[in-house]
Amino acid sequence: MVIYVFMISIVLCALVFVVGILFRVAGALRLSVPLLYCFIVAFFMPGWSTRNPELCYGILYGLVGLVVLSWVITLIRKIGEYRAQKEIEQWEAEAALEQLKRKQGLI
Repeated sequence: MVIYVFMISIVLCALVFVVGILFRVAGALRLSVPLLYCFIVAFFMPGWSTRNPELCYGILYGLVGLVVLSWVITLIRKIGEYRAQKEIEQWEAEAALEQLKRKQGLI
């Protein structure tokens, strides 16, 4: 009897650990809301999800679509920031070269 309680507690601890890692990875990828939706539907509304699979999957696809849209927006912003940073670096290099030429009397 004691061994079963010990084994059940080990399995529960491992399950909590795996779910924690899953949510950390999902949070890093911004997938925590769709993952939470999957858990809620699977554990608290199994009857509803079997009666309305189109609606269930439609909501899930909508949530994942919003996540992908946020990825695309972030990618576009990062590309814009990268281009702006390169432009600033190029401007600073040209200004430093201009200043050096003035110091040496070439201009």
